[in-house]
Amino acid sequence: MQPPGPPAPPWASPPAAHPAAPRPAVPGGARAAGAPRPPGFFRRNRWGLILLVPALVGAFWAPAKNAYDTYRFTPNQVPMAANGAGWVSYDGGQVRLIEVGQATFKPRFGVTPSAPAGTTAWRALLRFSGAAEKAFLGCEVELEDARGRRYAMNPSEISGLGALYAVCTPGSDASGTPEYDTEAYFVMPAGARPVAVRISTRAMAPNYVRLTVG
Repeated sequence: MQPPGPPAPPWASPPAAHPAAPRPAVPGGARAAGAPRPPGFFRRNRWGLILLVPALVGAFWAPAKNAYDTYRFTPNQVPMAANGAGWVSYDGGQVRLIEVGQATFKPRFGVTPSAPAGTTAWRALLRFSGAAEKAFLGCEVELEDARGRRYAMNPSEISGLGALYAVCTPGSDASGTPEYDTEAYFVMPAGARPVAVRISTRAMAPNYVRLTVG
């Protein structure tokens, strides 16, 4: 029988794990190294900002468009009546129709100009009286035929025939005079007959002047 040998060495236990050293606190809420950057204001609100643009455009566009449409497209549907002498008080002054007749133009370079074939040029002579400084400013003068069709003054068909552009305010040579005249030229289809001259300004819409012919 053999004597017992030396005792077996004890099993080596694994080294104890040391706790990780705590990271130092970051003062003032600053971002720690390696931490993801938080999204900025524009990134957080990008969709709201994108949708804000059309909302602002719509908020300003609708009232502006309505105001423009009211200003531009208000129909002139209330004629102003003339007194016994044919004068109509309108926009700070008075106006009356002197005559309407077929227009003739002075010869130019030996040729007497005329309206295009199938049309007739007409001339209306208007007289204004007692107008204030800005009376009839920006007026529109139209010639109306028996079917209710209206024709603008000084159309392109006769722009080069020597017709003067009609204005409703006195020229510099008429300053201080109580009355002054102006001529307006029109082109109508051949066979159409004028029945009235219409005068309107933006400031007086929907009122307008309707001066009957004859």
